[in-house]
Amino acid sequence: MDRDDGIGCYRRFIAGDRSGLEELLALYRRALVLFVNGYVRDAALAEDIAIDVFFELYKRKKPFDETRGAAFKTYLFRIARNKALNALRKRGRRREEPLTGAEPAEGDPEEKLICEERARAVHGAMEKLPEEYREAVYLKYFEGLSPEQIARVTGRRIKRVYNLLARGRAAMKEILTAEGIRNDE
Repeated sequence: MDRDDGIGCYRRFIAGDRSGLEELLALYRRALVLFVNGYVRDAALAEDIAIDVFFELYKRKKPFDETRGAAFKTYLFRIARNKALNALRKRGRRREEPLTGAEPAEGDPEEKLICEERARAVHGAMEKLPEEYREAVYLKYFEGLSPEQIARVTGRRIKRVYNLLARGRAAMKEILTAEGIRNDE
C-alpha cells in the first residue's frame, strides 16, 4: 500500500487500476469517519459521508493538482468537512453521540485498560471543547496534519489555526486536569 499520502493510489486509480481506490479506502476511511463524526455526532451518518467522499473521487476521476501546495490527505479531509457541514445544514440540528474508535493496546491487560481509560478521557475532553478547537486539535493530533494543512481543510487563516491549537491544547489540559487525568505519562 502506498504511504505517499495516498496520491500514488489515486494516480493508479485514475489510470484505471481499481485497487488504487480500494487502497485509499483502507488508508483513510476510518480516519474520515472519526473526523466527520466530530461534526455530525452520528456514527452511521459519518460512515455514509466518508463513503460519499470516496464515491465523489470515483465519479470525478479528476487529476489531483499537487502544484497548489496541498497534500492529497488535506484534499480528502476538505471534501469530508464540506460534506459534513452540508449534512448539518440539511439536518438543522445536532444530536449528541460520543466519539468512539480508540484502538486497544496489545500486550499487558493492565496497560491495555489504562490506555483505554486514557483514550476515553481524551475523547470525553474533546467532546467538551468548542467545535473550532475540537476540529483543529483533532486534525493536528489524531490525523497528523500540519497547521498549514489544517488551514486549507478548514478555510481559516494560518494565524487563526495556531491560535485555535494553542487554546484547544490549553482547554484540553484544563479539562483533563480537572478530571484528575495526568498528562505527564
